[in-house]
Amino acid sequence: MPVREDSLVNEELCERLRAARSVFVLTGAGVSAESGVPTFRGGGGAAVWKGMPFDVISSASMVRSNLPEVWEWFDYRRGVVERCRPNFAHATLAAWQKRFEKVTLATQNIDGLHAEAGSRDVLELHGSIWRARCLTCGAK
Repeated sequence: MPVREDSLVNEELCERLRAARSVFVLTGAGVSAESGVPTFRGGGGAAVWKGMPFDVISSASMVRSNLPEVWEWFDYRRGVVERCRPNFAHATLAAWQKRFEKVTLATQNIDGLHAEAGSRDVLELHGSIWRARCLTCGAK
């Protein structure tokens, strides 16, 4: 398949958006990375905190075996994220909710930057770093 010029892709995207009555957007780490939110993935099992890879420190088995360490990890992450602000992509998606009849915004990000930018009813697929629930009693 031949590679299309960026201007043609942008033109087609603009035309589709002009004709749209509803829009669905799915965002991930790349959107918030622009704001300074680390992706924490590193790739290849790279250590992201205290010598542990992301999939270990954020795993259900770690929650069961060492919950205080998991809380410390999330406290650390909140400290990093609280200094980050929404970027142009967050602002653009928030503006789309005003422009289009129906915009559904789903994100894999847990940072809350879409809402901070003004987006409404964001579907936070992985939850929020700003909310927690006790696994024993269900308290929030």
